[in-house]
Amino acid sequence: MVFDASDRTTIWGGANLYQLWHKRLQVLVSYLVFASAIAILTWVLLVTASYLLSLNRDVIENIPVSVVVGLGVAALMLLVSKWVSVVGFDFEPIGDAVLEARVKTVLEAICTQVGVQIPLLAEIKTPAIEVASFKKGGEPLVVLSSGALESLSVLELEAVLAREIAKVRSGLSDYDAYLSLPRRLLALVTLGAYPESVTLPMAQEIMLVDVASLSITRFPPALILVLKKIRDEGVFFELEGAAAKGSSWLWLNPPLLKGSKALLEDRIAQLEEW
Repeated sequence: MVFDASDRTTIWGGANLYQLWHKRLQVLVSYLVFASAIAILTWVLLVTASYLLSLNRDVIENIPVSVVVGLGVAALMLLVSKWVSVVGFDFEPIGDAVLEARVKTVLEAICTQVGVQIPLLAEIKTPAIEVASFKKGGEPLVVLSSGALESLSVLELEAVLAREIAKVRSGLSDYDAYLSLPRRLLALVTLGAYPESVTLPMAQEIMLVDVASLSITRFPPALILVLKKIRDEGVFFELEGAAAKGSSWLWLNPPLLKGSKALLEDRIAQLEEW
């Protein structure tokens, strides 16, 4: 993905991070697919029941009921999706009071600058350098790995937190929450493997988030240093369970794409050019 000079004037704290109609379309298509699948399954069950019970109902008569059931279940899935993205992860409060105070200080400064609600904080135990933002109900939640808390400098910490706040500021995290349930179901069906048609847009979106974060950090090269540190250390976050893999793309270095060092190199090169 290549950005030109015009992009520099349009990106502020993630305000124009992404054409959100793309995300709206993804949400609409995802839930319509599930609504259609449920409607077809309902129709088959109704037709089978009519045949077994000798109700002599025309197969067409079952279509409206099937459509209503499909749309109803899809609407229910949409409502609960913001609680689903955190399911499957072992999040806990930040254990070290000193590290927690440092994170809160940096985070409050960024949120005040950008004008967003200060998110909840949590830690996940892994030596990998990872940061992600979720929705816990209606509130934003930023999660840092123990590896990130222990190994990142203040400027590096600011860079990765700015990246997550850019997602919150743009509204991207809201749509990610809505997509969490469909993508988790897809991960269950595919055993955690995604087709390229899904991973390619993920990679492009990740690079957009990288660039958007540069406008709200004091030292933009710090994000490059973090990505190089991830590349050089070669320690990756291992997700357990296909459902958790459905939220893979939310992380700084997506576990789903860990085999692609090319993506890390592309991200570093893009930021160095910027």
